[in-house]
Amino acid sequence: MLIHAGAGGVGHFAVQFARNAGAVVYATASGDGIDYFVRALGIEHVIDHAAQQFEEVATDMDLVFDLVGGATQTHSWKVVARDGALISTLTESSQTEAASHGAHAARYTARPDGGQLAEIAALIDSGKVVVKLAGTYPLTGCPKRLPGRRRGTCAAKHDASCWPPFLAISCHFLPFLAVFCRASPPFAA
Repeated sequence: MLIHAGAGGVGHFAVQFARNAGAVVYATASGDGIDYFVRALGIEHVIDHAAQQFEEVATDMDLVFDLVGGATQTHSWKVVARDGALISTLTESSQTEAASHGAHAARYTARPDGGQLAEIAALIDSGKVVVKLAGTYPLTGCPKRLPGRRRGTCAAKHDASCWPPFLAISCHFLPFLAVFCRASPPFAA
């Protein structure tokens, strides 16, 4: 499978869930995200998208998980295997496009699921999944929008004047990532 933006807040969880489920994982990343994040998480097939087109490396992927959208999503059809799937958290690809490739397309949106979050917590507690924080910020001084693109997850930490004690900004994607690597595909056949 191919995961775009493998060093991002959602991507760094996705590569780990996929690896723990036994998938052969390819991930796109760039800069320090290649070694510091993705390879450090145990992913061997890392594609530096700034230096190489992923289509030259990844072929016949059963699943492409798109966290980028735009041209990346369009080019991803070149690497999706017949009967494979392109799943995006951003926009759903055209079903007509999917059919022309003999594949499936779906858009994933998060939904709350306490059981899945408990599974994720167990993976984190066991050390099988590592949370990489790009930074922490006091809740009282947390900017409305964190500056720039970041690798990993950003978190706000508790101070004496506010509650809750911890807020993970990308946590709304975690339930999908648990489902993402289950035996049954996240799309209708």
